[in-house]
Amino acid sequence: MIRGTLWYVVSKLELVVENIRQLMQNGDQLLVVQNFPPLESNFIGKDLMPDHHSLIVHFSSSFKLERHLWYMDSSKTKNDNWFIDLFRLKD
Repeated sequence: MIRGTLWYVVSKLELVVENIRQLMQNGDQLLVVQNFPPLESNFIGKDLMPDHHSLIVHFSSSFKLERHLWYMDSSKTKNDNWFIDLFRLKD
């Protein structure tokens, strides 16, 4: 499980995904819970991970998306947009 930590490693996200993949075995699942700032705002890392779709793309090299949920709170100006996804290691 990864929760809200990808902003700390966004510049090395490809390496992080590869390292996670190497730690997993066939059949393992990975739950990723990541918050996002308001997408229309200017935020650090937006050039690498502008939205939840880009996060799926980063993980899709090694993982198959099983399920996902995007929750956007448009009434707040903080990081209250959440992406919850379940990935399965590709065979």
